[in-house]
Amino acid sequence: MSENSFSKPASDQTLHLLTGMHRSGTSFLAKRLAQSGLAFPGDLLPPAEDNPEGYWEAREVVSLNNSILQAAGQDWRSDRPLNDAAIDTLVRTHGDSAREVLERLAARAGGQDFAIKDPRLCRLLPIWRSAAQRAGLVIRLAATTRPAREVALSLYRRRRDPRFAPAAIDTPASAVFLWLRYLLDLERHSRDMPRSFVPFRDLRAIASVSDLKDAARRGDAAVSCRGPDSWLTMARSVDTLLTEGDLTASASVFDAAREALDLALDAPDTPGEGASVGGGELRTVRAFTRRPSGCSRSGPVIGFLSGEPGSRGHIYRVENRISALIGEPAGVFRIDPRLQSPEDIASACDLIIVFRRQMDVWFERLAGRAQGSGVPLVFDIDDLVFDPELMVPDVFRFLEDKPPEVREEWQMRARGYRAALQAASHGWATTQALHDEMLNVQPRVSVLKNGLSDHHLRKGQQLEPRGAGRGIVIGYASGTPTHDHDFAHIARPLAQLMRTFTDVRLEIVGPVGPQALGPLMDLGARVSFLPLVDYFSLPGILSRFDMNLAPLEPGNRFCACKSELKFFEAGIVSVPTIASTTLPFQNAIRRGEDGLLAGSNAEWGACLETLASDPELRTSLGAGAARSALAGFGPDAQKREFLTLCQQLLPGFSPGLAGA
Repeated sequence: MSENSFSKPASDQTLHLLTGMHRSGTSFLAKRLAQSGLAFPGDLLPPAEDNPEGYWEAREVVSLNNSILQAAGQDWRSDRPLNDAAIDTLVRTHGDSAREVLERLAARAGGQDFAIKDPRLCRLLPIWRSAAQRAGLVIRLAATTRPAREVALSLYRRRRDPRFAPAAIDTPASAVFLWLRYLLDLERHSRDMPRSFVPFRDLRAIASVSDLKDAARRGDAAVSCRGPDSWLTMARSVDTLLTEGDLTASASVFDAAREALDLALDAPDTPGEGASVGGGELRTVRAFTRRPSGCSRSGPVIGFLSGEPGSRGHIYRVENRISALIGEPAGVFRIDPRLQSPEDIASACDLIIVFRRQMDVWFERLAGRAQGSGVPLVFDIDDLVFDPELMVPDVFRFLEDKPPEVREEWQMRARGYRAALQAASHGWATTQALHDEMLNVQPRVSVLKNGLSDHHLRKGQQLEPRGAGRGIVIGYASGTPTHDHDFAHIARPLAQLMRTFTDVRLEIVGPVGPQALGPLMDLGARVSFLPLVDYFSLPGILSRFDMNLAPLEPGNRFCACKSELKFFEAGIVSVPTIASTTLPFQNAIRRGEDGLLAGSNAEWGACLETLASDPELRTSLGAGAARSALAGFGPDAQKREFLTLCQQLLPGFSPGLAGA
């Protein structure tokens, strides 16, 4: 459709079109304008937990936009272009429906100015412009912009809640390309209309429609985004142009960016680069790791393969690593052995990271092809479960009271993990103690600690402070049904403390068998039990504690390799921990500054009594634990350590370590 084919409207009722890329603050802007009196007529979508103040989207507008995209063979996630012929067809086939929707909404607004809001308007603006003109409405556009990295991270976070996981975009390349598609399409189709682009950071300054400044009145010089070294650089330049630049003078720059995007996403597979792997997903990842000019690579493709995708360890070792790559010039590819051959994976990836997967025929082929192609293959594991000789009840306590077939299964698993570790080119361990055990199998091992995701930080900021007058709550979160002996080690000094301090209660989260409780069984209702909670609910549970316990069975090789996570997970919500004197805890905790360490029963008793009797010390240690958790195990620290290891394996990779 011609960009100047819209005639003057027949009335002065104004339709405000509110849009922008998903997760860019469009709902917040709509709320601000609604509070100022602007009408949002129609049946609005209800609030949801990921948008608690409402979407401000009329159900019939969203439904029609979804139908239009479906008719074009796309949906809201599609980053492929809609050419002029396709747009003209959609205007002809759906324009009447859009006009009817606008006429109904205009009538509901009682002749007053009104707004519709939907991010999909970025892609489908010509249809709604035509419909508004035919309905006799004046139109004005207001769009929010938010940096592509922040949008990608927000879309990624949706995977944390099963209710919103279907609306997640869990690879950075797809999110960045989608951001570019929405904003570049919107810019092109809004050139000859009043329009405002509002940065996410400035949304709180918008109190009414009068605060929306017409972008055409800006006289800033054009900001070039020609020849960017990566798609992320291009996205930053586009963002700057939309919010600060002279849009008229920059039209050719936007056109060049959109043409580069169209070419990249329509480019054929490159022979010898795993062309058959993953279909469109791999094409997207490969396009993302090439410069927008298409002439050279800008970053590597890093493949992740998880042997336990449903485990908490998967979140620490896979999801937190992928999150760290958002905003970096690297493509992320999730490997699925059910869909892809090992040979194609080795051809497609520059680095392969495998978490806790046992050796099998598929893995053996992958290791062989990776070795032959010079592709680093990292085997990452978080527990001492790769030594079959240790898979006995006296060491791996989970096997106590288990039938012989379960013990045999775990010994078989250990052999599978061991063989996979041997076949890999490198190993990653969670602790120095585990590192030392892995050196018996694999000569090239590095330590990459577990750590906090940004979820812990965000959740910690939202939690209510612990209330006064409720007594002292001591907490223990077991995590898995393997820690009875760990807890039994401290049951006696804990029971002695609770007999002395009658205002102390114990909360146990997760499985602990009655045999581990010992004398605590006599304390009745002062010992309460909560079911095991998921990773994302844990901060809320831990924040209820006044002190956190992290005991491990002394002299047990399996326990000696456990990570520091019980310290930093409680620490980030300002809860102090008393922990066993394993090497990882000794390295993490500064005794008397951010926690306490205890070995013998007498030391546990003394530490428990010290904290129970001194609320100021609990507060001081909790504050110290929060600082240490953030500095040593926070997202930035994790990102720095992870990217440094990646850079060692990929010398040409230049991550943004300075900004990590």
